[in-house]
Amino acid sequence: MQLTNARQKVLRQLQSRQGRKKVGYVVCEGWHVCGEAVQAAPEWIEFGVVSEAAAAAEPWCGADANFPVHIVTEAEFAKFAQTETPQGVLLVLRRPAPAAASAEVPFFLVLDRIADPGNLGSVLRSCQAVGLRQVFATAGTTDAWGAKAMRAGMGAQFHVDLCIFDDVATVRDWLSTAAGGDVWLSSPHAGIDCFDDAFALAGNVLVMGNEAAGTGIVEGARHVNIPMPGTAESLNVAQATTVLLFEAVRRGIL
Repeated sequence: MQLTNARQKVLRQLQSRQGRKKVGYVVCEGWHVCGEAVQAAPEWIEFGVVSEAAAAAEPWCGADANFPVHIVTEAEFAKFAQTETPQGVLLVLRRPAPAAASAEVPFFLVLDRIADPGNLGSVLRSCQAVGLRQVFATAGTTDAWGAKAMRAGMGAQFHVDLCIFDDVATVRDWLSTAAGGDVWLSSPHAGIDCFDDAFALAGNVLVMGNEAAGTGIVEGARHVNIPMPGTAESLNVAQATTVLLFEAVRRGIL
């Protein structure tokens, strides 16, 4: 199937965040992420673009696909790829709306203005790994559906509901009516050791802050830190979130 001029324009627009917002689509690229999309969210797929070699290698992206597929040369594919070493397969998906928040979760993870898409994708991957199906993000958090975040998440976006709120205070206001719960702010040094029983996570809120600015100020919140006996000043937000998520696993919360 020939790739139309209209779809070529969409592919070019998808190479920027503003373009993705304008056209209402997102793109995922690479065998693993596209495979996750085909398995977990086939109804979101608008069309696919694959190289001639990729089309011959996998039935779902060739003649047996259940969605429109445009087969192009390797050189043509490279024009639309967002990776340095393209694997020859990408899918264009309808951008999902932010998920509706639910109080039916073991605890509430809030990502406050996470700026790096690699960090955001890695956090979502860790959430998928531990079985946390809902995450809150505040305005200013990077696009979870951007190319770098998608690659880092390895398709976790299809398995974790992302709920968007204006700020941490808005999340807390929602929780005060929906579920209650105390707020814990992650901190490199201050507060309670995350392995201390006094760090009560079940039913409460855990806020992971911006890489440079940390978490916003929340009145009455408590602080939790990860003990670091070495000389590093801090962990990055993806590493820190993963440690705390697996502490929840160790406690049987997840």
